[in-house]
Amino acid sequence: MPKICLMCGASFPDATTFCPTDGSALRAAVQGDDLIGELVAERYLITDLLSQGGMGEVYLASDVRLPQQFAIKVLRQQQTPDQSLIQRFRQEAEAVCRINHDRVARVFDFGFMADDRAYIVMEYVAGKTLRQLVEERGPLDPTDAAKIISMAAEGIDAAHRLGIVHRDLKPENVMILDDAGGGTRVKVLDFGIAKLQNAEANQGYTQPGFVIGTPAWMSPEQLLGEALDARSDVYSLGLVAFALLTGEHAFTGVSEQAE
Repeated sequence: MPKICLMCGASFPDATTFCPTDGSALRAAVQGDDLIGELVAERYLITDLLSQGGMGEVYLASDVRLPQQFAIKVLRQQQTPDQSLIQRFRQEAEAVCRINHDRVARVFDFGFMADDRAYIVMEYVAGKTLRQLVEERGPLDPTDAAKIISMAAEGIDAAHRLGIVHRDLKPENVMILDDAGGGTRVKVLDFGIAKLQNAEANQGYTQPGFVIGTPAWMSPEQLLGEALDARSDVYSLGLVAFALLTGEHAFTGVSEQAE
């Protein structure tokens, strides 16, 4: 895909990162829903699509200044945000950026695309989710499950000490990695992302009565749209622990609503 310089308008081959004339970072000449090849914030070159979900897409990106990779989540566009929503989004994103713990995937940067979609630049974690782990192995040995849940709890506690509630803890948001010593490490993903997404979509997201998250893993308070604190995450982590030990949801029904 050819690239263009936004400063001089010249076109260059795909392998070129900076304009040889003025030194500006280049971006893909063809734009659209497929962001591969796009340059975000004049720094993050999107190279691959990692996953798609209800809240948006996650892309792999390379830093054009440093030999480093990031994951960029582009949130689905709900409406064009006004200034108050932009400010709310920035406040929440800045809070999430403060979480600095080995058990939590870091958030490094945030902003808005040219079409007003919000994006979040996160630590790239190469591993498998708890959901993938259980699908491959079935229910885990209690010792293994306890170790994983304990490590996830350490990351959750670090966020709670900063007054940040996850709101969307589920097996898909807990990653398992092999460390250099042959052991297992855990990273909790998407801290505060549910709340950040809602900052774009609904101006009254902090008010009781608005439910965000994944129903099968929610606390009763969250399902009822009540005000939340750290205890809601603890409940959700308990549901995740049950799934690791049994391979099943704690509560079952013929539909998600029934559960």
